[in-house]
Amino acid sequence: MLRNRDEPKQVPSKKVRLDSLKYVKSTHSSKEKQITLDLVKESFGDVDEAYEDYYNWTYLQNPLGTGTVLFVYDQDKPVAQLGSIPCSYWFMNKCVPVTLAIDVCVTPEYRGNGILVELMRRIHAFNDSVPFSLSVPSAPSIGGHIRSDYKLLPMSVIVRPLMISSYFRNIGIKTVLKPIDRLLKKNGDVRVREDVDRFDETFDDLAIATCAPNTIRQMRSSQFLNWRYKANPRRRYKVFATARDGILYGYIITRLIKFENREIGYVVDFVARENAAGKSLVSAALQDFWENNVVYSRAACFPNCLEYDLFRNAGFFPLPSRVRSQPSTLCVKTFNDNLYQEGIVDIDKWFFMLGDNDSH
Repeated sequence: MLRNRDEPKQVPSKKVRLDSLKYVKSTHSSKEKQITLDLVKESFGDVDEAYEDYYNWTYLQNPLGTGTVLFVYDQDKPVAQLGSIPCSYWFMNKCVPVTLAIDVCVTPEYRGNGILVELMRRIHAFNDSVPFSLSVPSAPSIGGHIRSDYKLLPMSVIVRPLMISSYFRNIGIKTVLKPIDRLLKKNGDVRVREDVDRFDETFDDLAIATCAPNTIRQMRSSQFLNWRYKANPRRRYKVFATARDGILYGYIITRLIKFENREIGYVVDFVARENAAGKSLVSAALQDFWENNVVYSRAACFPNCLEYDLFRNAGFFPLPSRVRSQPSTLCVKTFNDNLYQEGIVDIDKWFFMLGDNDSH
């Protein structure tokens, strides 16, 4: 659900033996929280994950239980960490507990020593009761996941241009592109309700209704959704929903992200019971993006679901892997070989969105 990133900068590594390092599970004390925040800041800079309120939300306020942080020390110096949080997944025909690996941090001088692989091996020992674990790594840590026996399931990243003129600063170019902006505009639908204050029991009903047999997806209960999108201390999301006769037919959750001083619109979650409801929701989200001068919209999922088809029908197109900044690959590690026979690595069985995995 959250994030799993590595600092891309390459620097010489300090050569160490893995058995000379010390591995310590955090108790989430004030001192250990600060160690995590310092490691995150050293690796990624001044990001939301480098603040205590975000740490508390991630690891201590999750309605499914307390998260795990495993540190690596060289003598008394913290040099790496790996986090893990609990999730609940519908797997084929029942709900199962799952863990999501997040917050990979290895200080620059210690990279290249196999610390990530050892961290993964050790942190799974704390979660040996779960049938499988998930991760969505960045490009530098894909190799470590492969060496840790994760199976790779590449997702489809799809984008849609919107206010193309907003990308440019030159007034002449902006003027020329304005007619194209109007052609790309998508009008909203009055049947869609905007800014849901709180996820209620109708979202529980929808979560159950969309858990089809022989599919795999995170359980989007109202409790989870309120924690994920309403309780987040540092990020704001917009929720659009559509209902008829007291029955919720779908919702879409978006977030604006500023990149190079331009607005990018992310669709982080999208669930629809039917085509008509889904079409209205995508239309409403794109209309809101257009009104906020969003240059383009972005989403990621597997191409087997209704929601993907709705994106494509609304003008989204797949982004080639060669131009992506990150691989957007779901990695799955099982602790039971029988799960392979049940199709856990079959992408046609998976429903997975941006909001299931990272900081979006």
